[in-house]
Amino acid sequence: MVLEILKEEETISQLASEHGIHPTQSHRWKSQAIENMPYSFSDGAKNLESIKASYRKANG
Repeated sequence: MVLEILKEEETISQLASEHGIHPTQSHRWKSQAIENMPYSFSDGAKNLESIKASYRKANG
């Protein structure tokens, strides 16, 4: 479900409803995924701030 949230093809509320998950939990999962994503790559934490800045710029 987190991958679907990150694709942003549907709203979090729509996806939460489809999967029977509370929207608040879906928002938490999205935030956690974005926050921890840099650790999945070889450059890890040094790119964390860059990724966060890009996300904030794209999503206000």
